[in-house]
Formats: sequence, C-alpha cells, structure tokens
Amino acid sequence: MTLKDLPIGGTAVITEVGGEGALRQHFLDMGMIPGTEVTVVKYAPMGDPMELMLRGYELTLRLEDAGRIRIEAGSAADLPHPSPSPRSIPAWARAANTTPRAAAIPCRRERS
Repeated sequence: MTLKDLPIGGTAVITEVGGEGALRQHFLDMGMIPGTEVTVVKYAPMGDPMELMLRGYELTLRLEDAGRIRIEAGSAADLPHPSPSPRSIPAWARAANTTPRAAAIPCRRERS
C-alpha cells in the first residue's frame, strides 16, 4: 500500500521510501523516514496535493510523490519494537551507566 491510497484521517507507518537520488534524499530530509507515523489531514479541492501530519508538523505532498512511499496501515504503537540486546549497546556506554560519577569527582567542600 502506498501513501496516496490512505484515506483522510487514516494513520499509517512508513515502511519504505522510494525514488532515486536527489528525490529520495528530499523525502528523507522532509522527515519521511521508515518507522515514522503519518496521518492524512486533507486533500486539496482538486484532489492533488495531499496534506499530511508527521513528526508534529504538516507537510503537503503531490500524489505522484506519495505513490513512491510505501506504508503499513496502523500506528507505530501497533508495530513490534525489538528491544536492544546488551551486545548492541557499546561497551563504553554500558560502563558509563554503571559507574557512579558523583563518587568519582569530589565536590569543592571535600577538596578543602
């Protein structure tokens, strides 16, 4: 299903951003990133372009361009989110979370 097939008021999650080169980069720069929730607000009186709500702002997109963006109906909360495994967190970040920094750096009163 593509973004242009979504009805007014419909919410979906972007799964794939199509297009080539600069056009694809333009979509990504506008916030059309896979995993982003998008809602159709309205269509223009002649049917093209469409107004979308995503990432807290409104975006107007031509139907031809909306046909290049694949979606999955539903909200982002409905999709399963994999929890990060301990291996996916870098070792320095794991160590930083377990070391009490306040105890390692004495305050001014303790130095005197």
